[in-house]
Amino acid sequence: MRYVMHMIWFLLWAAAAPAQDMPPALQEMHQRADRLALENRLAEAEEVLRALLAELRKDNPENAPQLLTVEGQIASMRGRQGDRATELEMRRDIWERFRKVSTVYHPSHAIAQMDLAVALAATGQRREALPLAIEAVSVAEALHGPDGFVANIWRGKLAEMLRAENYRQEALDLFQASLAGLERNIAEVNDPNSGGLYTASITMGTNIAELLKERGEDAAALAQLQAIMPRVETYYGKGDAETIAYKLKLADYLVDLDQYDEMDRVIREVLPQIDAIYEGDNPFTARALSVHALYFLRGGPEVASFAQGLEMLQAAADMFDASFPKGPQPGAVHESWGKAVLNLSAVLSDTGDWDGSVRAALKAEQLGQASRNTLLQALDRAGIEEAWSWSDVIEESYRIAQNSTQTDAGHALYQMVTRLTLGDSPAAALHRAITDANATESELQSEYAALMLTPVAERDPTHEARLKADLAATSREQKRLTDELYATAPDFSAMVSGGKITIAETQALLGPDEAVVVLDVGPAPDDWDFIFIITADQRFWIPMPIDPTQLDEAIADLRASVDLKLGVRAATSLKAQESGSTSGFALGAAHWLYTQTFEVAEPYLEGKTHLYVELRGGMAAIPPHLLVRRPATSLEEADWLIRHHAITVIPSVFAMKAMELTRDKPHAPQPILGIANPDFDPSGTAPVQVSSNRGGALSPLPETFGEVRDVAASMGAGAEAVIQQAAASEAAIKSADLSQYQVLYFATHGLVSGDEVKDLVVEEPALALTPGDGEDGLLTASEIALLRMNPDWVVLSACNTAVGQTPDAEALSGLAQSFLYAGARALLVSHWPVESQSAVSLMTDIFARRAANPDLPAAEAQRQAMLAMIDGPRTEWHHPAYWAPFILVGDPDR
Repeated sequence: MRYVMHMIWFLLWAAAAPAQDMPPALQEMHQRADRLALENRLAEAEEVLRALLAELRKDNPENAPQLLTVEGQIASMRGRQGDRATELEMRRDIWERFRKVSTVYHPSHAIAQMDLAVALAATGQRREALPLAIEAVSVAEALHGPDGFVANIWRGKLAEMLRAENYRQEALDLFQASLAGLERNIAEVNDPNSGGLYTASITMGTNIAELLKERGEDAAALAQLQAIMPRVETYYGKGDAETIAYKLKLADYLVDLDQYDEMDRVIREVLPQIDAIYEGDNPFTARALSVHALYFLRGGPEVASFAQGLEMLQAAADMFDASFPKGPQPGAVHESWGKAVLNLSAVLSDTGDWDGSVRAALKAEQLGQASRNTLLQALDRAGIEEAWSWSDVIEESYRIAQNSTQTDAGHALYQMVTRLTLGDSPAAALHRAITDANATESELQSEYAALMLTPVAERDPTHEARLKADLAATSREQKRLTDELYATAPDFSAMVSGGKITIAETQALLGPDEAVVVLDVGPAPDDWDFIFIITADQRFWIPMPIDPTQLDEAIADLRASVDLKLGVRAATSLKAQESGSTSGFALGAAHWLYTQTFEVAEPYLEGKTHLYVELRGGMAAIPPHLLVRRPATSLEEADWLIRHHAITVIPSVFAMKAMELTRDKPHAPQPILGIANPDFDPSGTAPVQVSSNRGGALSPLPETFGEVRDVAASMGAGAEAVIQQAAASEAAIKSADLSQYQVLYFATHGLVSGDEVKDLVVEEPALALTPGDGEDGLLTASEIALLRMNPDWVVLSACNTAVGQTPDAEALSGLAQSFLYAGARALLVSHWPVESQSAVSLMTDIFARRAANPDLPAAEAQRQAMLAMIDGPRTEWHHPAYWAPFILVGDPDR
């Protein structure tokens, strides 16, 4: 609170010039209000300010800067007394009135704008706040110099907003630059009470330490915190509550680096200081006890001090409860309280109190301190020791599994389902407009954050002005659209339950021959890894014996043995291998991966012909159907997983509910639009080539026209449903009404980040099409996301459309995510560069089987087509590189 008080006093002081023109009596009233505010006598300060405002209104026009400045001070008093709504309303009004009488380059106008930005950020409206803050910082730099203290402090406020919006690197850079500037300001002034400079530098140093901590740079974070401690003690005093809070934070950082003796010294020093300020139960004592307990708990239950540490930790948890008698509300975040009960959960597990351990871990999650490992280990033991029923254990674990991994692909699917749930209503158009505006704003904010790090003298004023105008316009449009959406469809988010699904809901969606399999691989190397098997009438939750290091090595070996290393579609192909050899395929790795994952679920999958599989961690980098169930020395001996199950990959278990929600939505009237054999070089200048690390150049794809034509024919469409050469252009796709087609089929090259186009480097995944009509011929992921479509599925018969280049990539790359976002119900995408002839054979076979038997599920058609290649006469196609690259994502039959 003291930091807020001094910061507000400083900013008001910076704007106090208008007060100097007041008559002496009014100047005395203004000074009295300042003194009362500094003494935290807020209601009295507000009363004086309102009296001052009444006097000023007698002799000043309505929007006089002097009058508006005093209104801003009253708004501050409202906010500091907890009335955020009134403060924000006043800030908006003051800013709008300033805009009528001055430019933003009037100092008081600029302060009003930054005050509004800060108030917006404090109420969670950071997207609207950012463009206002960015412009205010620019004005401060122009008015006071790029190293002026106002600019340095305001850059710090802007950095706080960027951090809250997850622009962490940009925030860290701004904090560091601003702190360096503040150090120079402080050296020039040389006064601990210099208008908030000390408090601003302390806050910025703390933010830097916290950001370093979030990045795992614990030693650097500790050093940063230690560096600001002398200033904390100088400014606040050694026994002050603010200093105590910083020392407790320092103790936390010391624990994380196992510096327990130093932590013990800090806590023993601070406890008497707490006792001198507080009586009875209070959060400071609770926090100190919870940290100090760790000193006695070292070594586990065997050490003599363990019982004392447990008693201290339990007392700390009880004291937090007493200090906050209402308890945590959903979504509340109490970091220190959460850490205390999370540590208590771990200690209770050491004592065998598994019910207590689970409940403490769940409470920590509610307080914003979730730990997947602690929760799952406690739940597992609670089930084994019969402290919890296995039904409750599995249900809770299923919820945690959905919380612990939120993929971009899952978010894209969630967005698609939300739009389809809203249907063709005005709310659907509003929702889409909001998400599009969010994407635009994110790009603009990132661009402007980078600009803010450029010296003022080196900035392009025209570019900066355009960015500011675009940000302001986008922000206003977002607010307008959001307000209209909630007024139009206030209950729409409840339709999709926030992207979550229960086990019972999952089971209701499954037939007797279907199962959901979730490979719940934790994000950290030492995490516990589990597999969920959900059938229509049973549920299982089983530990997986995965060794993270061996897992990554096996996946790398397997990928290396199937990757054609084309860089592009059809550049080369694997050499035909003799039948009976392993053909260079890592059979051992494929079997070992099976033993670490699906083998533990094998007994429960008997008779389940169709699996919905959610892949996580490194397992997302490979198609599951090429895993081998039994040891084999040749491809002919390999017992591929695809022989036993048709497989649909889902980006999240919520996808099951998502697909059901879209079942009754209108389907497109036309069967297919095929895009094949683009003309990559209509001008004859070879504009597209792949960089040397990818190998080769984009070759023509004449065979793809026959591929897509045959697929279209199997669906009852004529050759006119397939466009090629000049017609297969980026411009044509963007102008077409894609919502009319049940299938969108792209048979072309896929490019990944780093590929070269003319003298540029591709910065995001893209499909190569015919250039012209103002388009470069590269349909990028961000452009795809803005298309309007309603296909049952999209086929990307191109390379690298499933995963990125790293073993721990998500199950879907940017291209596939974008199609889901744009409205595709299902996708057929490839895990590695495909060889053209085998791709033609596989794709036409899949659709021919579907055409011959309309009731044949898509996943089963894919399985049968794969087996036809595995068992077919072309021995080189027995290698998984040919038959296994494609995965089916989502279910077009639901």
